[in-house]
Amino acid sequence: MRIKEKEILIIPRGQGNIRKLHLTKPLQALILSIFSILLISFIFLSYDYISLKRQMDDYIRIIEENQMLTGENQIISDNLLSMVVKYERVKLFEEEVSLLLGMNKNPKESLGGPGLYSLYHDSYNTERLNGIRESIVQSLKSEFSKKEDSFIKIKEFIYKNNSLICATPSIWPVKGYISSGFHYRTHPLTGKRVFHKGLDIAGPTGTPVRATADGIVTRSENNPYGFGKLIEIKHGFGFSTKYAHLNTLDVKVGQVVKRGHIIATRGSTGNSSGPHLHYEVRINNKAVNPVNFILDYNME
Repeated sequence: MRIKEKEILIIPRGQGNIRKLHLTKPLQALILSIFSILLISFIFLSYDYISLKRQMDDYIRIIEENQMLTGENQIISDNLLSMVVKYERVKLFEEEVSLLLGMNKNPKESLGGPGLYSLYHDSYNTERLNGIRESIVQSLKSEFSKKEDSFIKIKEFIYKNNSLICATPSIWPVKGYISSGFHYRTHPLTGKRVFHKGLDIAGPTGTPVRATADGIVTRSENNPYGFGKLIEIKHGFGFSTKYAHLNTLDVKVGQVVKRGHIIATRGSTGNSSGPHLHYEVRINNKAVNPVNFILDYNME
């Protein structure tokens, strides 16, 4: 395109002389070049700005997604660990029930170990973390399937042996702490070394004492020179229990009691050095360790 010389008239609003601005060809070419350069620069700057803004938006989105995934990973890890802990409790309960019922079980390996520990320490290694989770989930699926079969067998066993279960001592007779166990000891009153055939569970006088299994009361008496106030219960299947040094006797001979029934209160009668319950479990009149017949180890 050919450039022609031009003139620009400048006309004032009020009074004044009209001025002429003469645009030579070189001047027009210079102005056109400057305008073109500015236009091109604006276009490039606009493109760079839009690109940079897109990159910043993507960067912010990635950061937000990473933060969200980190939070989700932590929640998943916490839930998975909680599930494993609950499984271990179920497993312990199953073993205790099986032992109590006489269903022999060999102890199995726990699900715990480096894999569980790594759930918290490999949070930045997503691939490894997912691998650990998948391994634990598959292991849990397999174990839960086995536990389902096991509890079905326990349920069937219970239905078949309900009377035996009701007759088997399985709870704490009273709240307190064990002051003397099932072992040889120096008698606190005579000073002689003798075998202690039960558990001494110490605590406040007047604490309720409960029958540890279903049965019939065969003794409810007071011997001030021996066990003091004493209750004996026959449970059947060779099981019997004794509760000695009682403060009160709340059942009579011939009375039928259920597991958990309050039969007396703890005291310090007879040959006793302080308030406690002497508790015995016998099978065919032979004393056995009562701890082996307590399913719940928590006395709270």
